[in-house]
Amino acid sequence: MGKYLFFSIIFLFINSCSLKNKQDDIDLNSEKFSVKPDQPLESLLISQVINGDNKDLDLIIPHNKTYILDKNIEIGHLTINGSLICAPNFASRDLKLKVKSISINGSLICGTRLNPYLGNFHISLKDSELDPQSNPLYRGILVHHGGRLLLHGNKNKGNWTRLDSHLNPGEKLIKVSQNQVTFDSGDKIAVGSTSFNYEESEIFEIESLEESSIKLSKEAQYFHWGEIQNFNSPSKGNIIFDERAEVINLSRNIKITTDRTIGDISLANEFPSIGGHVMIHHHGFAQISGVEFEGLGQEGILGRYPIHWHLAGNSGGQYIKHSSIHHSNQRCIVIHQTNQLQVRSNSCYANKGHGIFLEDGNEIENKITHNIVMKTLAPAPEKSLLVSENINKSENQGRYPSVASFWISNPDNFIQNNISSGSVGTGFWMSFKKDMKDSDGQIIAEPLITNTDSFDNNIAHSSLVGITWDGRPGWENANNPLNPSDKLLLQAHYAPEKTPTFNNLTAYKNILTGIYFRGTTAKFSNAVFADNGWNFWVAYNQILEDSIVIGRTNNHQESDQKFFYNHPLNRYERFRKTGVVLYDGPFEVHKTDFLNFSTEKENFELDNGQIVNSTVVPFTATGGSNKYVNITSQLSFNPQPKYKMHIESIDEKIKTASFLNHSTIRDLDGSLNGTSSPSLIVAKNSLLIPFISTCTSKKGLYNFRSCPASFQEGSFVFRDNNPWVTPFLVLRNDGKTNYPFEHWNVLRYYPNNLFTFASHGLYSFKLLPLYEYNQFKKGRIQTNVEKINQHSPIVEIVSYGNNCSLENALKVNSYESLLLSQENSFYTEGEKFFVKLIGKEKLGPITDSISIGSAYSSGDYNIICDDEPIKKSVIGEIESVEYLADETIVSGWACNKRSSNSIDVALYAVSKSKPAKSHFLKQVPTDLPSDPSIVFKCGFYGNSPKRFRAVLPKSEFSQYSDHKISVLGQSISSEPNKEVEGSRRYQLFK
Repeated sequence: MGKYLFFSIIFLFINSCSLKNKQDDIDLNSEKFSVKPDQPLESLLISQVINGDNKDLDLIIPHNKTYILDKNIEIGHLTINGSLICAPNFASRDLKLKVKSISINGSLICGTRLNPYLGNFHISLKDSELDPQSNPLYRGILVHHGGRLLLHGNKNKGNWTRLDSHLNPGEKLIKVSQNQVTFDSGDKIAVGSTSFNYEESEIFEIESLEESSIKLSKEAQYFHWGEIQNFNSPSKGNIIFDERAEVINLSRNIKITTDRTIGDISLANEFPSIGGHVMIHHHGFAQISGVEFEGLGQEGILGRYPIHWHLAGNSGGQYIKHSSIHHSNQRCIVIHQTNQLQVRSNSCYANKGHGIFLEDGNEIENKITHNIVMKTLAPAPEKSLLVSENINKSENQGRYPSVASFWISNPDNFIQNNISSGSVGTGFWMSFKKDMKDSDGQIIAEPLITNTDSFDNNIAHSSLVGITWDGRPGWENANNPLNPSDKLLLQAHYAPEKTPTFNNLTAYKNILTGIYFRGTTAKFSNAVFADNGWNFWVAYNQILEDSIVIGRTNNHQESDQKFFYNHPLNRYERFRKTGVVLYDGPFEVHKTDFLNFSTEKENFELDNGQIVNSTVVPFTATGGSNKYVNITSQLSFNPQPKYKMHIESIDEKIKTASFLNHSTIRDLDGSLNGTSSPSLIVAKNSLLIPFISTCTSKKGLYNFRSCPASFQEGSFVFRDNNPWVTPFLVLRNDGKTNYPFEHWNVLRYYPNNLFTFASHGLYSFKLLPLYEYNQFKKGRIQTNVEKINQHSPIVEIVSYGNNCSLENALKVNSYESLLLSQENSFYTEGEKFFVKLIGKEKLGPITDSISIGSAYSSGDYNIICDDEPIKKSVIGEIESVEYLADETIVSGWACNKRSSNSIDVALYAVSKSKPAKSHFLKQVPTDLPSDPSIVFKCGFYGNSPKRFRAVLPKSEFSQYSDHKISVLGQSISSEPNKEVEGSRRYQLFK
């Protein structure tokens, strides 16, 4: 490390210098310096140690020695074995320490908690001969075992405030609300985005301060909302909603930066991508308050972040507070296998990669409160340390949007009163691994089933997704050359033992979703949603209560709407904004107000000229796989919206919900359907609506019907070894289907794995596969119902296999016996396979007292069939013969059973003589559209039709006028051709 300035002989005793009588300033035993009583009083002024040009020489501060900064210095590598302090009596000076690295084994002290340093102290980390990839000392401040880093600056700049009036493009004067934030001329401030576009946050320098306003050094480029809004809630009275732009002060009097000079060239507008970093190791100690970290972080290098507690273990008493970290090359604040740390009232701005980051998943008992992370950026894809930070992964941006302002890898942390103010991806991402293991393979943490400590009072806006519980590192290696431990993301299902309650969460101006939750029961209480694409989207059984959902606020600029509707992630055509999404279900929504939703149907023209439906609707069905009914009560609407509920019809862009048609809500008190009567609200074309329908249309229920509350919903689930590629068609015995026949081919691209039914009425169903089921032979079925001992209808699973059975279920000997059975039962005869299931097991959360309605399950039953494949055979029927003056028209259908291909049919004239003689007439294809009844008989549905129509001119075949008509189906397999049903029933000509 070069030559050292090592002063062990020359030192200045306090009792023999002019500083002796200033013990209040420099006495290291003083409480205000938080230095141990055994710290020696022997001290040296840095000016007495370093003279002349020593910028490339290294310096060691020996044990039991204290150096006091009293001038600017530039040196090489600094090792602190003793102490280096900023003495208060020199606070009027601007002190700068320009250094290659700092290794702290002793103490670096500048101010204390009780007596913060009020002067200006600037540490600039410069380039060196070290390799940044292999040596953490490259531009590093490292706090080692026994080392202490105590930096306490002016914390009054560490809070944040909001605009007190709009800031328009071209303006330079702003007003802010009074919130105990100190601003000075020359300070850097950031003003947050108030649109869907996170990039509309801006950074300014304060030119001057006036009585009630701040003059900026440049004009604003974007509009920033600056007014409090009031809404009238029918149940809660006046609602105050605040979307005003946040204003944060990034400047502090203690500052750590990356040196901007390379030789004599000044990099005035950017920092080197391999910047400085601060790392606190195990048994190191750091208390940081009122410090500015600018341009730090080493892009693409593991472990090099602006401020990083690294494998620090239990760190009670340590903290970072009231500090700003901005323009970071890599993340913001990183907590790695560290517990009990306090992260409070900090500001992150324009950091690349996840912002406040819990690294591995075993970080617990940390307090992360009152922080604001603004304008979270994506690193270059080739510099991404994790898949979850790589925006080139299309699945990430579509389902798990990268990057996150807050990456929380373990729920056992106290996370309250934080703000994500704009992110390229997600605001708060709860990414919980299934488990973590130590080097011996022992499980040391199970985040996915760990109880939540606290996640309350957090705000997320101007992102793709505001707050999400889904997407976790799995077990498949991501092959990331920068990080061998990086894993591809998997769907996550959060399932703690204790049902979590999330209080006072706020999400607005998020393009895709305000809050998305995947897991077992969770309760969201006193939430506020506004202006999101989909405000509340949950998978499975979650509860929303005492909340406010605002469809559209006054912060509704034309440019902002244009950005939303033309956003590339609306490739999913989710143009319609909605309050609550009917997805997998079931959810419960109680005591919730829906305010300012569309009162008329609205459209929006995209940049490409396409007109899309932009009506904002409180409830929208988007498919999924509801296991059982959703529940609502005590809802209110102001004003009354055009539609309270919406499900896409088959002629609209989104067809997912249309063909599934099993999104339902049990309206407990009529507050959803606009009456005082409870009801079951079902999709208009749903199989739930029985034969003689008493279900009625209600104003505002678009494509839904309101049925009597006595109706009970159930679902029949069919899965094979991959539950998401088991498309089947459903035919009820009254001819009703789950999707219009002419659109059935769509199901090949949108597979479903269940259908729903109502217990009102006696009917049965047939399930028809869209491919050959027996290629898997891993079938499982289950029914879910609302009442105990409620049974499913009888379901025939068509052409699944030979002599099939349900493992551990009751076998009965006839269809009639199956009708009477009160057990999970089946009846089988060759290819025929009928099942009936009973709901007896309590279904739903197995947590504490929270309950989601009533639900019971039959449990899963495996299907077992003979290995012998089902034989293909030609089947068909002559349906009609039309006799005209000059011709005969023969119509019918034919297929090679369980084959998707069309076949040809040959028509013959058969004589009455014995033995009968057949004369070939013509051959025609089965090239006309089919219908559900034929499809089920064929046992397979492909894209090819099954009907035929043959025209037989009399002039051509008059010699056979006394013959009968025969139609022979032409086999496309090794099976023989076969005469179809109805052959020889009709005369050729009459």
